[in-house]
Amino acid sequence: MKSLGIFSGAGGLAKGLELAGFQHSAFVEFNKHACASLFYSGGNREKYPRDCCDF
Repeated sequence: MKSLGIFSGAGGLAKGLELAGFQHSAFVEFNKHACASLFYSGGNREKYPRDCCDF
């Protein structure tokens, strides 16, 4: 099953969903510190460091 991570934070929930079989298409997060962690651990999926209203 595919998912889109909005309000992704550092990616903890996404990692759990990935272990459960979900495939993430992209992540959207506004907080710069969470984005830094997400960029480090998010693999090669699309990442959008902006407000979800602008996505």
